[in-house]
Amino acid sequence: MIPDWKGETAVAIASGASLTQDDIDYCKGKARVCVVNDNHRLAPWADLLYACDLQWWDYHNPDFAGQKWTVDGIAAKKYNLNHITGHSASGLSLDKSFIHFGRNSGFQLLNLLAHADVSRILLLGYDFQETNGEKHWFGSHPFPLHNMTRWDSSIKAINGAADDFKTLGIEVVNCSRNSAITAYRRSTIQEEL
Repeated sequence: MIPDWKGETAVAIASGASLTQDDIDYCKGKARVCVVNDNHRLAPWADLLYACDLQWWDYHNPDFAGQKWTVDGIAAKKYNLNHITGHSASGLSLDKSFIHFGRNSGFQLLNLLAHADVSRILLLGYDFQETNGEKHWFGSHPFPLHNMTRWDSSIKAINGAADDFKTLGIEVVNCSRNSAITAYRRSTIQEEL
């Protein structure tokens, strides 16, 4: 069942190389904290972990106490995860029975949070570019996991969802230290929380 976080603030944490442990720690106890993929290692106390790929779950299958979500039906059954169906389409899915893919897990988490009826989403680690020559704070995903080589379509998807968030009354603030995402107000996590 999709979380009921109506009116709450959620921090969505992606794996950009600008992400810092200090920024993550600052969020603890101040908002709903939701992590994508490997970020559970920096915030094992987070409320929610989202990873779309069966390969990622097969490789990691972390011991994580919060809610675990995926769009992959096989991974959901194999690892007893919460499951939501996904579709390829532009913008956010406004139908709570599924989310749109947006070409990356970070986008999918944002669509899930929109379904949770949060009033505000703060982005951390949504770099969508190389920062100091790195794609992620942890370097590259190990083989056989996929590493993003081009961000254009993912950036277009996240920027393109800005009007949908406005329609839903959800404020999105980009608190990432470095980011190619341009459609949302920029700030810091310390100023917003």
